Amino acid sequence: MERMEEVIEQILQGNNVEDYKNETKEEILSTLSVYHEELRFQNEELKRTNHQLTVMKEKYESLFYDAPLPYLLVDDTFLITDYNKKASELFGTGDLKGTKLYQWIKEDSQDAFYFHTKKLEHHQEAHPANITFIIDGIEKHMQIESNFVNKGQYRIACMDQTEMVEHQKHVEHLSIHDQMTDLYNRRHFEQKVEEFDSTRYFPLGFIMADINGLKLINDAFGHQKGDEIIHEVSKELCRNTRDGDVVARLGGDEFAIILPNATEKEVKEVRSRLERSCVIKHENNLHITVSFGSSVKKMAFQPTEEVLQLAENRMYRNKLFQKNSHRTSYINSMMASLFEKVPREEAHSKRVSQLAEKLGQALQLDDTHLLSLKTAGMLHDIGKIAIDHSILNKESPLTSEEYEEVKRHSEVGHRILNSSEEFADIAMVVLSHHEHFDGRGYPLGIQGEDIKLEARILQIAEAYDAMISETPYREALSKEKAIQELKNHSGTQFDPKLVDLFIENVLES
Repeated sequence: MERMEEVIEQILQGNNVEDYKNETKEEILSTLSVYHEELRFQNEELKRTNHQLTVMKEKYESLFYDAPLPYLLVDDTFLITDYNKKASELFGTGDLKGTKLYQWIKEDSQDAFYFHTKKLEHHQEAHPANITFIIDGIEKHMQIESNFVNKGQYRIACMDQTEMVEHQKHVEHLSIHDQMTDLYNRRHFEQKVEEFDSTRYFPLGFIMADINGLKLINDAFGHQKGDEIIHEVSKELCRNTRDGDVVARLGGDEFAIILPNATEKEVKEVRSRLERSCVIKHENNLHITVSFGSSVKKMAFQPTEEVLQLAENRMYRNKLFQKNSHRTSYINSMMASLFEKVPREEAHSKRVSQLAEKLGQALQLDDTHLLSLKTAGMLHDIGKIAIDHSILNKESPLTSEEYEEVKRHSEVGHRILNSSEEFADIAMVVLSHHEHFDGRGYPLGIQGEDIKLEARILQIAEAYDAMISETPYREALSKEKAIQELKNHSGTQFDPKLVDLFIENVLES
């Protein structure tokens, strides 16, 4: 074939070809025909090879441009020379070509990216690197994998791990923070105590805190109100401590603060500021306060546990000192709030108190029992503070659901009064003042003399006053009709002996 090519070339140039001068024209044409067929075959092979290369090129271009991951091609200065669709979506820009990849990388990831790319310059395999990009002001956490393509060209694959990283951060945050207040939790507080237990943080101050009367608020108004107070206290603790102080919720109503590099004077100043600011005004005219105790670790040889215990002991000492006065104050505030929302309750409570005292006198009870009876009469409806006042002030008969809601007041009242030593002795009286002598009352369903005497007295006094008092949906009964109602329910709702005594010695005397 090569020889034939030379002959043709010489013929075309007008030279004599000695090798073929003895051959006929037909023989030369036959040789040319063979040569033509061979050329045609080679041409077809070239076309097929070219088509295969084109298909392969389109295939790999499709793999690159339509890949599910963002891909970038960069030169040795990390100028972007090409990119795929996902990369365009990731960076949110029309054309990435000609832009420097470094401009997207967050400052604290620049070093990691630099060391990642240094290996590529020497054609070494680069291990995956976690790089943070800043795109439209938003952090995108990427794992990148890069490889050498040819001289001065590298391919970078980006895997978006933002969702996973943010989830991990969220889990880590939850593991060290209190879910309700977002303060540090007990576990992290203990870790921080260990971290700060170093001479470079001495003197190291501690403040322990405990909300006064939170259980009473939970009992009276529900845990939602109690949680609101915990939130308010948390805000005040953060607002009135120093930058760098650690505020934690240890659980329930207890908090703790670590004050690194704080003298006794500085710790006392912070504690005083907290005592002034942590007076939370509740919607029912209650002023919720917080008890504090503090201590300072000055020397390394002092056991940290003992310093913390000292702060806690001081806090509990202050709490004990304030305990009864606070709870009594809360109870008085609750009654004042109830009377403000439902004005007729005040007059009703006073009359029930007076009637109960008179019946107690008729029974010749001693002064101690008379005082308890009089107080129970005044406070018997304190649990209504937790009932929606729109129900208590309703000008039409209650629905069955509303009546069930009102019935809760005896249990709520019991919990409120039982929280205070001063009123604990009448808590059971308030709980059972709606029990019936035949056992059909509420909330316990007890009967006869299982019901405390004071509660049986209170029930008669309250029922009588309710009957002779006008309500928005019921006219008042006359004294005579009210007495007849007491007689009608004697032995079922009321203690029959007490009914007779009440009529003869209180109403008709």
